[in-house]
Amino acid sequence: MKIETMSSQLFKRSPWIENPTWDRDQVTRELKDALRLHSLSDSVFSQHVVTLSGVDAPFNADTVFLARLPLHQPYQNKYDYATGVYVWKEARRSMVFHFFFTEEGKKCEEKILSKFYKTVCYLTGHP
Repeated sequence: MKIETMSSQLFKRSPWIENPTWDRDQVTRELKDALRLHSLSDSVFSQHVVTLSGVDAPFNADTVFLARLPLHQPYQNKYDYATGVYVWKEARRSMVFHFFFTEEGKKCEEKILSKFYKTVCYLTGHP
């Protein structure tokens, strides 16, 4: 498993104008690229993306998009699977994580993500 963050993209934006639409747009862009599509229907989006919100959302977040991103060739000639985690909380910076799995790691994906969800969270209170 390998974790990459997209902090260079996150810190280019103004910090407090975000909303979950930005994260859904990013998920949509990355999924369209991965699927090599020009547009993406809601049904295709829902086949690849799980949206968690409210009490179901990890990270103390308002909304989390969990996307299975297809790879056309193994990342670094080793990782066959990719999962994107897009995290949003009102008045906070979004967080984006990409996980890359080998065949063996993919079998443990839920366990790995569950542990990861417990290690990162937004602080409570005002930003």
